[in-house]
Amino acid sequence: MPDLDLLLDSNPRSVAPARAEFRRYAASHMSSDDVDEASVIVSELVTNAQRVSPDSQVVLHVSVVGELMRIEVVDGAATLPPSPRPASLDAENGRGLILVAALARRWGTSPHRLGKCVWAELPVHLRPIPA
Repeated sequence: MPDLDLLLDSNPRSVAPARAEFRRYAASHMSSDDVDEASVIVSELVTNAQRVSPDSQVVLHVSVVGELMRIEVVDGAATLPPSPRPASLDAENGRGLILVAALARRWGTSPHRLGKCVWAELPVHLRPIPA
Protein backbone atom coordinates (compact mmCIF):
# COMPACT_ATOMS: atom_id res chain seq x y z
CA MET A 1 0.00 0.00 0.00
CA PRO A 2 1.59 3.30 -1.03
CA ASP A 3 1.97 6.19 1.43
CA LEU A 4 -0.41 9.14 1.47
CA ASP A 5 1.02 12.66 1.70
CA LEU A 6 -1.21 15.73 1.82
CA LEU A 7 -0.21 19.36 2.24
CA LEU A 8 -3.13 21.23 3.80
CA ASP A 9 -3.63 24.93 4.32
CA SER A 10 -4.47 26.28 7.74
CA ASN A 11 -8.15 26.77 6.94
CA PRO A 12 -10.37 24.65 9.23
CA ARG A 13 -12.48 23.82 6.16
CA SER A 14 -9.64 21.65 4.88
CA VAL A 15 -10.32 18.99 7.56
CA ALA A 16 -13.27 17.50 5.66
CA PRO A 17 -11.39 17.25 2.32
CA ALA A 18 -8.38 15.71 4.12
CA ARG A 19 -10.65 13.12 5.76
CA ALA A 20 -12.35 12.39 2.42
CA GLU A 21 -8.99 11.96 0.65
CA PHE A 22 -7.83 9.64 3.44
CA ARG A 23 -11.02 7.57 3.15
CA ARG A 24 -10.50 7.21 -0.63
CA TYR A 25 -6.90 6.19 -0.02
CA ALA A 26 -7.76 3.59 2.61
CA ALA A 27 -11.13 2.23 1.44
CA SER A 28 -9.81 -0.11 -1.23
CA HIS A 29 -7.15 -1.58 1.05
CA MET A 30 -8.69 -1.85 4.53
CA SER A 31 -11.81 -3.03 6.33
CA SER A 32 -14.53 -0.40 6.70
CA ASP A 33 -14.26 -0.49 10.52
CA ASP A 34 -10.53 0.29 10.30
CA VAL A 35 -11.20 3.11 7.83
CA ASP A 36 -13.80 4.61 10.19
CA GLU A 37 -11.51 4.49 13.23
CA ALA A 38 -8.51 5.86 11.34
CA SER A 39 -10.69 8.64 9.86
CA VAL A 40 -11.53 9.83 13.37
CA ILE A 41 -7.83 9.97 14.20
CA VAL A 42 -7.04 11.87 10.98
CA SER A 43 -9.83 14.37 11.72
CA GLU A 44 -8.77 14.96 15.31
CA LEU A 45 -5.06 15.35 14.59
CA VAL A 46 -5.58 17.66 11.60
CA THR A 47 -8.12 19.76 13.54
CA ASN A 48 -5.72 20.13 16.47
CA ALA A 49 -2.84 21.05 14.17
CA GLN A 50 -4.86 23.75 12.47
CA ARG A 51 -6.08 25.09 15.80
CA VAL A 52 -2.58 25.50 17.29
CA SER A 53 -0.84 26.60 14.09
CA PRO A 54 -3.36 28.79 12.25
CA ASP A 55 -0.79 30.59 10.11
CA SER A 56 1.14 27.62 8.78
CA GLN A 57 0.51 24.67 6.54
CA VAL A 58 -0.26 21.26 7.94
CA VAL A 59 1.18 18.04 6.54
CA LEU A 60 -0.64 14.71 6.77
CA HIS A 61 1.43 11.59 6.15
CA VAL A 62 -0.02 8.07 6.34
CA SER A 63 1.96 4.87 5.92
CA VAL A 64 1.22 1.19 6.40
CA VAL A 65 3.90 -1.34 7.28
CA GLY A 66 2.61 -4.89 7.63
CA GLU A 67 -0.66 -4.53 9.47
CA LEU A 68 0.21 -1.30 11.29
CA MET A 69 -0.89 2.13 10.07
CA ARG A 70 0.97 5.24 11.17
CA ILE A 71 -0.76 8.59 10.85
CA GLU A 72 1.48 11.65 11.24
CA VAL A 73 0.39 15.29 11.28
CA VAL A 74 3.03 18.01 11.22
CA ASP A 75 2.24 21.62 12.11
CA GLY A 76 4.24 24.80 12.62
CA ALA A 77 3.81 25.04 16.41
CA ALA A 78 6.65 23.69 18.52
CA THR A 79 4.45 23.52 21.63
CA LEU A 80 3.53 19.92 22.44
CA PRO A 81 -0.13 19.11 23.09
CA PRO A 82 -1.24 18.58 26.68
CA SER A 83 -1.80 15.06 27.95
CA PRO A 84 -5.37 13.89 27.35
CA ARG A 85 -7.64 14.55 30.30
CA PRO A 86 -11.39 14.41 30.74
CA ALA A 87 -13.16 17.56 29.58
CA SER A 88 -15.88 19.14 31.64
CA LEU A 89 -19.42 18.28 30.61
CA ASP A 90 -20.02 21.76 29.20
CA ALA A 91 -16.69 22.06 27.34
CA GLU A 92 -16.98 22.60 23.60
CA ASN A 93 -13.64 20.96 22.87
CA GLY A 94 -10.86 19.04 24.60
CA ARG A 95 -11.87 15.47 23.78
CA GLY A 96 -9.87 14.89 20.59
CA LEU A 97 -6.73 13.39 22.08
CA ILE A 98 -8.86 11.22 24.37
CA LEU A 99 -10.43 9.75 21.22
CA VAL A 100 -7.02 9.33 19.59
CA ALA A 101 -5.66 7.56 22.69
CA ALA A 102 -8.71 5.28 22.81
CA LEU A 103 -8.54 4.29 19.13
CA ALA A 104 -4.77 4.08 18.61
CA ARG A 105 -2.50 1.29 19.80
CA ARG A 106 -0.13 4.10 20.74
CA TRP A 107 0.37 7.77 19.96
CA GLY A 108 2.87 10.49 20.73
CA THR A 109 4.70 13.58 19.63
CA SER A 110 8.12 14.35 18.27
CA PRO A 111 9.97 17.52 17.33
CA HIS A 112 10.00 18.33 13.63
CA ARG A 113 11.99 20.89 11.66
CA LEU A 114 8.70 22.68 10.87
CA GLY A 115 7.41 22.57 14.46
CA LYS A 116 6.15 19.24 15.76
CA CYS A 117 4.70 15.94 14.63
CA VAL A 118 1.79 14.28 16.41
CA TRP A 119 1.44 10.64 15.39
CA ALA A 120 -0.77 7.66 16.07
CA GLU A 121 -0.40 3.98 15.21
CA LEU A 122 -3.21 1.49 14.90
CA PRO A 123 -3.56 -2.07 13.67
CA VAL A 124 -5.40 -2.48 10.39
CA HIS A 125 -6.88 -5.44 8.57
CA LEU A 126 -5.72 -5.22 4.98
CA ARG A 127 -7.83 -6.70 2.23
CA PRO A 128 -6.12 -9.24 0.02
CA ILE A 129 -4.81 -7.85 -3.26
CA PRO A 130 -6.85 -9.35 -6.14
CA ALA A 131 -4.90 -11.68 -8.40
